[in-house]
Amino acid sequence: VVPDERRNRVAADHRMTVNPGSCVDYIGVSYHGFVNTHIDALCHIFTGSGGRLYNDVDPALITEEGARTHSIDRWRGGIVTRGVLYDIPRMRGQDHVQHGEPVEGWHLEDWAKQVGIEPRPGDAVLIRSGAEPFWRANPDFAMEMPLNTPGVAVSCLEFLHDTSAGLMGWDLQEAGQQPDYGERIPVHAIAIPYMGLPLLDNANFEALSEACAETGRYEFMLVIAPLVVLGGTGSPVNPIATF
Repeated sequence: VVPDERRNRVAADHRMTVNPGSCVDYIGVSYHGFVNTHIDALCHIFTGSGGRLYNDVDPALITEEGARTHSIDRWRGGIVTRGVLYDIPRMRGQDHVQHGEPVEGWHLEDWAKQVGIEPRPGDAVLIRSGAEPFWRANPDFAMEMPLNTPGVAVSCLEFLHDTSAGLMGWDLQEAGQQPDYGERIPVHAIAIPYMGLPLLDNANFEALSEACAETGRYEFMLVIAPLVVLGGTGSPVNPIATF
């Protein structure tokens, strides 16, 4: 959970109670957005304003008391699958992707061929754009909506669909300035309500990138264990890659 005035003005609410022989704490977090690592449940995004949920489910099942369908507690058993890192900055010889040069679906195909990975159904496709290097290199850059960051283009959804991916994770999320799609966050707007694809948002792939490059392996076991929030729209997570 990262407090960041440029991206996340609502950081974790962490309160401590210290007793003579022990201590306890309270943690509250508003995790959706563009900083904290979290997974989106399928109730998070509708098919547009007044639209439906994935599989044409009525959004009336979601109230202020929680979601009675498609909620994060449906994944209480966790997610375990093959993860594959698509390290696009490394392929381009850059620290991070640049404005005007988003990650396209064909770049994922090129990377898979370059490192000898055969995409499989159920893969967790983890797309590194280089979020941490981007923010370090641009200390005065302020995120805006509609999004103005570099990142992932909508064409990646074709790759995910064609390869029957089970999950997508990313660090910089949507590439800004994609006006042709008429959506504020078009990848979210298609992946969740139309494809039923879980999204792992704001992952930090820097250590993973170095480990993959050092070992020459870009596939691994990925474990994601969401909190069991009954009726929740997602959960903060700490994904684990095991080689």
